[in-house]
Amino acid sequence: MSSAFVSFLSESGIPVRFDEPMASHTTYGVGGPADFFIEPRDEAELAAAVRTARKHGLPLHFLGGGTNLLVRDEGVRGAVVSLSCLQRRDGAHVQAGCKLAGLVTATIGEGLAGLEVLAGIPGTVGGAVSMNAGGRHGEMGAAVQYVDVLGHDGGT
Repeated sequence: MSSAFVSFLSESGIPVRFDEPMASHTTYGVGGPADFFIEPRDEAELAAAVRTARKHGLPLHFLGGGTNLLVRDEGVRGAVVSLSCLQRRDGAHVQAGCKLAGLVTATIGEGLAGLEVLAGIPGTVGGAVSMNAGGRHGEMGAAVQYVDVLGHDGGT
């Protein structure tokens, strides 16, 4: 483990767990421990964690809802960054950790069309955008106008 990274996490107050079993964070309930399991509460904490992990050469892995994810029994070396705390929805702007089912329900309730074709698809918005989730009636890409991306250096 990187002592400098541990010091950063301690000083920054970003929630972290050490040797966190990934089985607790996947729908299949499998997976060994992650060296660091980081749960940033906002974009600033996310950017700081990414920037510092990269600075110290720590491998980074990002986790949405853990839907259909298999993690090996040996676990994950480096840091797993959970995006589940990043669920803010502000009008049509949605964070990656927002549950797709919740977004579909909310848009239907607001009379907005387009995402209803994604009803029943599990996971988070970030995963749905990344893999262009969908089916025979439509896909996520048809509803996405733009994506803000966090760069390797923690900037957008």
